This record gives sequence, structure tokens and C-alpha cells, in this order.
Amino acid sequence: MCASRRSTVSGRRTYRQSIVPTTGDLLAYVRRTKNERFLVVLNLGGEACGLSWDALGLSGRLVLSTHLDRHGEEFTDHVALRPNEGVIAEL
Repeated sequence: MCASRRSTVSGRRTYRQSIVPTTGDLLAYVRRTKNERFLVVLNLGGEACGLSWDALGLSGRLVLSTHLDRHGEEFTDHVALRPNEGVIAEL
């Protein structure tokens, strides 16, 4: 994740912005610059969970998973995470 962050403009000069309130072991935020937006979602717990944002109308493509086996998946209003997984998605 760190190498991916350094290789993009968004990783060098960014602003972090909360996207939705989360509870429990889930943390989600958007890193943005003038030209890019990345959604970061972290499941810090030992059980699968997901993040839904129907009302916000976000969509994107997964760039990286901490499990290193998900890349390019498209999503529109929900992203599912396995236990202890983090993902970065380009919005």
C-alpha cells in the first residue's frame, strides 16, 4: 500500500476527508488532490464486513487489496472486505 501511495500524485500531496460514519472495526476515508480521489477502506477486525454508501453515489475501481488478490474490480455502492483486509479504490 505504501509503494502504491508514493507512486501516485494523490500519495504525495493529499487531503484526507471522511466519507461516511463507520462503526466497530471499519475505517473509511477519501484521499484527494485537485485531480484524483482514492477511497481507503480498512477492516481492522477479524470478521468480514462491508461499506455501503447508497446515498453518496460513489463508484470506482479497486486498485489494491492488502490480500494482493483483488485488482480492477468495479463497484458502485458497496465494497465488501474480508477479515483484516484493507482496500484502495480509485474514484
